[in-house]
Amino acid sequence: MIKDLKELKNKIDLESIKKEKEEINIKLGKGGIREAEFFVYTFQIINGGKNRLIREGNISKAIGRLIEQNFLDENTGKNLKKSYLTLRKIENYIQMDEESQKYTIPEGEAFERLIKLLETDRDTFFSNLNIVRQEINELFKSLFQENIGDEKIQKVFEESEGFDRNYLKTLFSDIGIEITNDINYLINNLEQKQVKIPVKYHKYYKKLIYTLFKYLSNKRIQKKHLLLIEEFLDRLTKNPIYLPLLVENPNTINYISNVFFLGNYLVRILINYPETLEFLITEDTINRNSFSSYYKYLKDFVSSAPDFEMKMRLLRQFKNSEWLKIGVMESYGLIDTYQIEFFLTNLAEASLLIVFELCKEIIGEKYGDVNEDIAFIGMGKMGSYEMTYFSDLDLIVIYESDDINANYYNSKLIQRIISALTMVTKEGELYKVDMRLRPTGSQGPLVTTFNNFKEYHKTSWIFEKQAEIKPDNFRIKALEWLKSAGGDEKAFTACLDGPEAAAEVARSV
Repeated sequence: MIKDLKELKNKIDLESIKKEKEEINIKLGKGGIREAEFFVYTFQIINGGKNRLIREGNISKAIGRLIEQNFLDENTGKNLKKSYLTLRKIENYIQMDEESQKYTIPEGEAFERLIKLLETDRDTFFSNLNIVRQEINELFKSLFQENIGDEKIQKVFEESEGFDRNYLKTLFSDIGIEITNDINYLINNLEQKQVKIPVKYHKYYKKLIYTLFKYLSNKRIQKKHLLLIEEFLDRLTKNPIYLPLLVENPNTINYISNVFFLGNYLVRILINYPETLEFLITEDTINRNSFSSYYKYLKDFVSSAPDFEMKMRLLRQFKNSEWLKIGVMESYGLIDTYQIEFFLTNLAEASLLIVFELCKEIIGEKYGDVNEDIAFIGMGKMGSYEMTYFSDLDLIVIYESDDINANYYNSKLIQRIISALTMVTKEGELYKVDMRLRPTGSQGPLVTTFNNFKEYHKTSWIFEKQAEIKPDNFRIKALEWLKSAGGDEKAFTACLDGPEAAAEVARSV
């Protein structure tokens, strides 16, 4: 019996929304006469077998009996009775005037006659009516202590045809979205955009719109946000395969709702590169405090790609999605500025190492392998773990080798790495690269030997030494990728002999 009552309640709940598309129906609409009657009947059906005193056909009297038998508290019962009688009074006046069984609030002269009979004005009438209907609807929704919510919405979306603007406005009002001129303009545009997508995706499109705005309802939505949301939804109409993917993952929609309130740069990633949605949906096990965790994840991630171009494409897509994730974590207050910079630097280092390995393999196949040790020294923000979303990779590349072909080989290798990092594709570029801090500046070779690097800094300017001394321990921040030597740190971690160089800087300053 309880199950049947729940199903009946859901049907009433569903139909009440449909009745509210274009007009206010005081009987069948939300918070109407039928909901009040169903509320009372439910108590009678469940409890009337044991307590015959609540068996009463007249709703007003039945409410009194429910109060007397302690099924309703007195305040709730009196408010329900007052609201119910108010609606019945309006119903009677409408039907007397129309001389037919009508339950919708009339317009024009008929409405003027109605408020005259009720001895009120337009604003007061609608204000009181909204209060009455809200009180009844709250009681109706409280039955069985559940509200079918998303299930109800999903059913409506699946059953409705086309794109009903009035229906969507009702839904927006239910979740607290004020129907402003900007919202009206957005709804009209969303209706036009639905025409662009195949019919089989329509229900997902409408479901996404509602769910997205449900998560946005507690935020201060400005016109600039609405424009970004519209642009995002427009991009999805051109890639409709993502619509069911999002609808099936509402947590990702909640995630996305925060992105529109981040910086414009991150929002652009979401709008311009919809493929990042796949990464947002997928949970990862990355420890972002660890460079090696990023590196291991990326190495495994690109391993299945068939060729170099696809591997690079995956790296760019991952970086875009990772920037979004870090931005959203910041918006939730989960990480501070220091952690953001640390995460971004770890990601950049791991990405650079993957690109280095991929390019080294290609260059090795073309020119043969060279026996050497090679290191990338991270300068600037990269060197101090303070990278932002707009930071370049400021790099110096040094090597040590007895092979006479090493300089030529490494020049080709670095050229290939720079090209791979900076190539602009439909996913954007991976990173910008700045090599101007190398000893020979922007005009000389891209790589230099370890000995030449040391010799240069014996007579270099103080500001050049300062740039290469790590503030916390006066040592160079180097990315030590000593491939053939197995990771011997001595050759590359203290090119300026650490403390001695620091002392020289201190004396000069």
